[in-house]
Amino acid sequence: MSASIKLSTDRLQAGLYIKLPLKWREHPFILNRFQIESDAQAKLIRSLPTSFVYYYPDKSTAVPLPALAEKKENPDEIDPNAVSRDKEAMEREKQQRIEEQRRFHARIQKVQKHYQRSMAQLRAINMKASNRPQAANEDVRMLVDSMIAIWQ
Repeated sequence: MSASIKLSTDRLQAGLYIKLPLKWREHPFILNRFQIESDAQAKLIRSLPTSFVYYYPDKSTAVPLPALAEKKENPDEIDPNAVSRDKEAMEREKQQRIEEQRRFHARIQKVQKHYQRSMAQLRAINMKASNRPQAANEDVRMLVDSMIAIWQ
């Protein structure tokens, strides 16, 4: 990762690649490092319990807002309900992705166990093949059927 600069959240805008100095569960984003995609995301970051982020200039497509510039928006104009809705939507998406990852890993474990059983069956089939070819042939059919079934 390239060098970062500590940056006030007041200077955030779309196009900046940042790292949040928060624990994963303390914000609604999927990752701690990402490029800000919209002004709504910048507003959401400003509402988090931090006054700064780490900014990566060489990964950004924009530059931070000037430090002494007057804010483009009046704090009274920020709709806290909109920020709250955005945050809730992002947290729901984050939880959905977490659940998808859990299901994916559970599926991988199931397939790995099936693979290990299949390899044991294949070794047994190889040992049977010369002495009892008919029984080995039936075992091969059962093995292939179980391999097909796991993907359905």
